[in-house]
Amino acid sequence: MNKNTPLLLICLVALLLYCQSATAAPRYSYTLADADTFTNLKAQPLGSQYAGVESVKIVYALGRERLYFVNSKRYSYHYSFCKDVLNYTSSLDTFNAHNYTLSPKRKYLLATLSYHPALDTYALELAPSDEMPLEQIQLLLTKLKHAFFAQHKLALLLNTSRLHLAAARLTHTATITPDALYKGQTYQLLTPGKAIGLLTEVDAAGIDALNLPEHTLALINGTPLTVPPLAGIITTDFQTPLSHMAVLSRNRGTVTIAQKFAPQHEQIKPLIGSWVELVADENGFSLSPSSQQAYNQWRKRKTTKSITLSSNLNPSPLLDITKLRYKDIERVGGKAANFAELQFVLTQVANSGLTNKTANAQPNIAAKTPEGAFAIPFYFYHQHIQQPAIQQALNAVLQLDSNTSDNHTLKQHLATLRDAIETAPLAPELVKAVEQRMVNGGFDRLRFRSSTNAEDLEGFSGAGLYTSKTGHLYKPKKNIERAIKKVWASTWRYAAYAERAYFGIEQHTVAMAVLAHRSFPNEIANGVAITRNLYRSDYPAFVINVQKGEESVVQPSPGVSVDQLISYRGVSDLTDEEGPPRYITYSSLNNGVPILTDEEIFTLTTVLDTLKKHFYHKVNKHHRRYKYQNFALDVEFKYMGPERVLYIKQARLFND
Repeated sequence: MNKNTPLLLICLVALLLYCQSATAAPRYSYTLADADTFTNLKAQPLGSQYAGVESVKIVYALGRERLYFVNSKRYSYHYSFCKDVLNYTSSLDTFNAHNYTLSPKRKYLLATLSYHPALDTYALELAPSDEMPLEQIQLLLTKLKHAFFAQHKLALLLNTSRLHLAAARLTHTATITPDALYKGQTYQLLTPGKAIGLLTEVDAAGIDALNLPEHTLALINGTPLTVPPLAGIITTDFQTPLSHMAVLSRNRGTVTIAQKFAPQHEQIKPLIGSWVELVADENGFSLSPSSQQAYNQWRKRKTTKSITLSSNLNPSPLLDITKLRYKDIERVGGKAANFAELQFVLTQVANSGLTNKTANAQPNIAAKTPEGAFAIPFYFYHQHIQQPAIQQALNAVLQLDSNTSDNHTLKQHLATLRDAIETAPLAPELVKAVEQRMVNGGFDRLRFRSSTNAEDLEGFSGAGLYTSKTGHLYKPKKNIERAIKKVWASTWRYAAYAERAYFGIEQHTVAMAVLAHRSFPNEIANGVAITRNLYRSDYPAFVINVQKGEESVVQPSPGVSVDQLISYRGVSDLTDEEGPPRYITYSSLNNGVPILTDEEIFTLTTVLDTLKKHFYHKVNKHHRRYKYQNFALDVEFKYMGPERVLYIKQARLFND
């Protein structure tokens, strides 16, 4: 045998395997003749807001008048395909500038065809930044219909305000809104992973009274106001990524999914009341029988280190926010310290001017913080709880902390402590000082907000755990003293206590300061933003949830949806310019019309971008282990009055 024979055989086998692979998965197809062809070409989208979606990229070459269905496993980007297969020779920047704009040099119509199994619908989606004219959209749809096996299931996704407004001018074209896709989903992943627990069905309204043990894997009908630490969660209600349940689950690392009609689900119903293992990812979930022994073994993985909180309890007057910065966190707590830093940077923006890149925008953009802001430092809380009745109730709670007492007893002792804090007299000098500030500032009502040393921190947001109250200068039943004591007492709500215990926080080290500022009785809109793309880690964007009026974004009423959108800002893989926002859902309170204009969203995004840069580079320097792109703030905002003035109410580190 020739000594080169083995080498030749290896090369021959490799060639055969390559040919076989190429045959099984071609680089493209001219048609989607059947579902098998779609399956051969499909891949998971680079970023998706919907579960179980798979996509095929589409390129229509205008010069060749040829439609290409791209092997999306092989080509993650349209540009890569055009360069490799269609011999495109220019740079990515040139490709973007010519093929996502109104440029006469456009060579390609680019889109993605996504299959949504929950609706049995194929949605044709353009990039939000793509300015493709309507006649070219119509051309692309026509070519697609002639080459597609399921044209009766085809619809154009109206994912931007431009397409939403232009839909009526598209002829013989089925359309679908992001709202419809979202509502058609039956499964939603909130926190992925594996969990083991005792599957127990509960109603959201009564969850607080049940004293659920931590080994519970809760099947919750509805959305409760608070959720105790649990092994895992299956809820029947979809959540926004910024809802209290989503935030708490993400912070705890609790595996959490939403499954519509969960109690009747074929996997879930037979196992209610049994020990189960839940495994969840973006494509779905599996539920299988397990045991208490398996739970015990799984639970051993959780190790909690004891955390001792610090606070400066030295005598102090009320503190004007303009005199504080983030470094004062040990005097005034996380919320007030972050607010002080927020006001500092927005004042700088207002004074120096923040340039908007859009041609018709105002030259200077400024957002406000709520006026009349000041902090009641930890000192006053500490002085108040020294009163004998409060000390007796506090000691009773702290003694329980070292024992394995049942939740019912704990809740009784916490209620006694809260009552003691609320009924004990408040220092007259504090009430007088607050009232004098209100008179001097021209306010007859203020909002008093919790600012503990156990919230708005890295690894522990404390979202929704404590109380905010409004105090009135001239309403005896809603007076200043009552409001402050209600906020202080919320330190010892069961949900707050249980959350701190879950994270190993030493309860006796908790202290409550208060952030006070003007209240907002009649807002036009309110919202929450995360300064990071939660749906695609490699693509810079901000996630924004907005609601009309005062309806809560993080805890909406049953059946109420919010505007959920992705706003693109700064560096983009698509174009050098910022594209319009991509909508995921529309508010059910605004007749399907976006609550904010594209210009307002761009202004908001510009302000958010400024805050992110400041907090990353100037404040949270110890968070440099995050890349800038992965660093995120959780920002609350409001729009007020007929002028729709933007107020930034809060900024804190987003814990993920």
